Amino acid sequence: MIICRILDLSFNRLRKIQNIEHLVKLRKLYLCDNKISKIENLSTLTELVSLELGANRIRVRESSSPLASVH
Repeated sequence: MIICRILDLSFNRLRKIQNIEHLVKLRKLYLCDNKISKIENLSTLTELVSLELGANRIRVRESSSPLASVH
């Protein structure tokens, strides 16, 4: 099994945060400079401590998202 702790998907023109739910050991996620408009699909990432979303189109945050402890 491969465990991913840091993932950088910046500058990829992504429109949604998707298909990362299985990365439950992820600690740092970089999604800068994409076209993301909604923070979603992060509820399974319970070990996430750093989330970078600068230069996106964020307007909505999923209410069950565990972002309180993320920097």
